Amino acid sequence: MVSFLRNHSVHFIFRMIAIPTVLITGFIVYFIASKTLHYKLEATYYPANRMLELYHDFDKDGYSEVIQALYNPQINHSHIIVIKHTGAIINEWVITGFCSFERDLRKQWIDFGDVNRDNFDELILFIQQNDSLFLTVIDVKNSENNHGKFIIQRSFLLKRSLQSIGLPWDIYYNHHAVVDLNNDGQVELVFTLVSGYSLSPRGIYVYDFKQKRIVHQYETNAALMGMDFFDLDGDGKKEIIASTYAGANFPSEAPQSDFYSWIFAFDDRLQPLFQPIKLYGFTSSFRGMGVRDGDERYILGFASDTGKSNEPARLLKINIKGKILKSLEIPIANKWTPYLFRFQDDSVLFIIVDQHNKVLCFNKHFKLLCEKQFKDRISFYTVVDLDHDGQKELLATIPFRLLVFDKNLNLLAQSVTNVGKTLPLVSIEADGKENNKKIHLSTDGSRAFYTFMAYPLYKNRKFLLALGLWIGLVLFLHFLNSNGIQFVVRWNAHSIIQKINQLGILITDDRGRVLLHNMAFFKKLNLKEVFEKGKPIKSQLENHAQLLALLEEAMKEKNEVKRSISINGNASAIAISPIRGWPGCVVGYYMEVLEKETDGVDERTKIWTNTIKKLAHDIKTPLSNIEVGVRTVKDSLEKHTMPPKNILIEDLDILSHEVKRITNIVRNFLKFVNLEKPRFQLSDIHQCINKSIAHFEAYWKNNFTIEVEFEEEMPPFYFDPQQLELVFNNLIKNALDALGENGKIIIRSSLIEDEVSQKPQRYCEIEVIDNGMGITKEKLMYIFDPDFTDKKEGSGMGLTIVKKIIEDHGGEIKVFSAQNLGTTFRILLPLKREVSEKDLN
Repeated sequence: MVSFLRNHSVHFIFRMIAIPTVLITGFIVYFIASKTLHYKLEATYYPANRMLELYHDFDKDGYSEVIQALYNPQINHSHIIVIKHTGAIINEWVITGFCSFERDLRKQWIDFGDVNRDNFDELILFIQQNDSLFLTVIDVKNSENNHGKFIIQRSFLLKRSLQSIGLPWDIYYNHHAVVDLNNDGQVELVFTLVSGYSLSPRGIYVYDFKQKRIVHQYETNAALMGMDFFDLDGDGKKEIIASTYAGANFPSEAPQSDFYSWIFAFDDRLQPLFQPIKLYGFTSSFRGMGVRDGDERYILGFASDTGKSNEPARLLKINIKGKILKSLEIPIANKWTPYLFRFQDDSVLFIIVDQHNKVLCFNKHFKLLCEKQFKDRISFYTVVDLDHDGQKELLATIPFRLLVFDKNLNLLAQSVTNVGKTLPLVSIEADGKENNKKIHLSTDGSRAFYTFMAYPLYKNRKFLLALGLWIGLVLFLHFLNSNGIQFVVRWNAHSIIQKINQLGILITDDRGRVLLHNMAFFKKLNLKEVFEKGKPIKSQLENHAQLLALLEEAMKEKNEVKRSISINGNASAIAISPIRGWPGCVVGYYMEVLEKETDGVDERTKIWTNTIKKLAHDIKTPLSNIEVGVRTVKDSLEKHTMPPKNILIEDLDILSHEVKRITNIVRNFLKFVNLEKPRFQLSDIHQCINKSIAHFEAYWKNNFTIEVEFEEEMPPFYFDPQQLELVFNNLIKNALDALGENGKIIIRSSLIEDEVSQKPQRYCEIEVIDNGMGITKEKLMYIFDPDFTDKKEGSGMGLTIVKKIIEDHGGEIKVFSAQNLGTTFRILLPLKREVSEKDLN
């Protein structure tokens, strides 16, 4: 064995090292690619354009169209152009009235949505003219042929209030979204308006494209600056969570005054879900978003005051009824900017930037994910899947730099920009190439595109890992096919060595070359010559035709063969088995000389033999005592010298006691032999235990105590009350014997739920615990054997009967004990709520 391992060690070590080396190299490459070489941003600069540029894929073909817009205040006209990705103009419109084309997305009056459900988005415009606000919807799809089809043209929305006449109508915030609120398959336009000094209109509105009018509205003095749409109650309809800001255009005593920030939530008809919650005063704000955490849905919000009230910033968890479930104080400076982003898989990232450019990131469980410090002011914009890998990226800028982060705020890529401290307009363009997207940054003086792409090594990291695993697998299979038997032998070397002193073994490879043997193989077969390792065994078996024929049969059938053969006049049983590698191919053969069969009996027969022997021994002693007693009485009668009456009664008592002893021994044995199958009845297990306890009441008057701890919710179930009463009688009697003169017994019941199995099952667990002397490890091994007892007058059948009864009930019994620490018998019975007619009878 040693020489075998030594002779093949070089090749074996080489092959065993080569395979993990390939695999480890693949993992190292994958790790390096995943951790160091991420993405890059390639910049393309263009001349500045005085018109606003936005990008949107109207026709969903993977290429974004360009929307250029400019308002001319001299003639009060808004000029809009839509251009294909090829550069061709689709159409252009000149619309009378003011349309806000600010570079701040929050102040833009342009939106997009599939209004007529033709899988092609329309262009939606808010137009302000004189004292009214109008809505216009243009079908860009049909604009090339009919010079721009207006689905809705100048639909009246709102009129400024009379009390603001003479003041500029300063609508400084207009958040809007095209969304299917009530899950009816039709989208609505939801928008907020915040007038400044002109005070009104203010509120949140729902516009129905079919009816061409506002169908729901909620007007308030509060400043609603943003919305999040989320199904808070799980009914399929979206609720609206509004973000607010305290601008103090209204006095503090006005209803829902914007002197304070508020928490608002509405249903699809703009009915408040709860009474609006007033927060902090002037310059405070609230930013909220709907969150799902498993089956729980709630509002996650951030409230803070940037003024002088010294109110702490707080993360808030609010339910649909407006109850604040959780609040976490955030240690940040007064001046802050909050950002709230929703990623895939219901994950949420809450980012807070303070006045010192310190960034804190929290998840939806209020756990601080990271804390970072930037040298310059950082602004976050949006989350978007830039490279179509199913993971959204987070876009941000600092002066003269564009940054891309993952959802844990790990920097993926960055690029130098020509954008300084002025916040740029950020727009995303789909370029159709592998569904990748370009980032468009523009200011009044610059314009640039940034292509987000992975480094080749990182982009193909999964392929490289799969390739490395495939190469490793090929090498491993080659190793198994060419050296599989050596591998198997080494893998099982320990177990083979253990058998060397007992069995005669010989192992060959798949071509019959001898690899391993021991001397017992040759001694048991009475072979004088020893086979040479490395040489074919067939050439060494020329003088042993029967063994050679057996080997050839095994190699031909590739299955185990077992037969008795005669070698040199010695009859031996030989088994030859194929050794299989992966995937089931034969890599060698294992030959073993079997032990000669004896006339011995099986284990069960041995147990019964020992039981009968013990029974005969137990009966022999009392029979001898009876014989002596009878002979004494007979001699007295023959001599006519009767002993005194008291001595005669004492002798007869001894005879009676010995007869009873024999009767008990035979009765216990017959109980075990003729023990009937359980007769199942729907019964109360606690009642059965109490009945057994009642048999031993006399003991409790002395120095013994018994405690019961019953499971209150234990239901009745089917078992044999008489047989289980016998079980508890035996266990309590044994416990009393173990206690000696005093002690305590505890009987406990529990309800066990097995939810791991394919068919979940409930069990009743009964424990009988005593604090007696305990049982030694040596005795514990044989405690359930029929012939085992350590009592002077014990039959050794009690616990054997107990075990048989429990097993006949489909249960199991175990014993745990240690000397001087007591003993516990634990019974597990299936909680049968119904049984077959056969079991009942």
